[in-house]
Amino acid sequence: MRVSERRHASGSAVEKAPPRRRPAWHDSARRRSSDASRVEAFVVRCRHAIDIEKRAGRRFDSTSMSISLSHA
Repeated sequence: MRVSERRHASGSAVEKAPPRRRPAWHDSARRRSSDASRVEAFVVRCRHAIDIEKRAGRRFDSTSMSISLSHA
């Protein structure tokens, strides 16, 4: 009996979750443009990190890239 009560409790918790609302077109377009600018800034930061490493005489590799990305 307790098992069914638990199952019912977990089921009601799932029902209380708010339904996912689909964003309006202009919202998604705005989000896309902000994502694009965020990606652009990220690429600039990565290029800058690569330039610094090259100037320091270090050979650029995937390890340093992952370190740069983790601090971005």
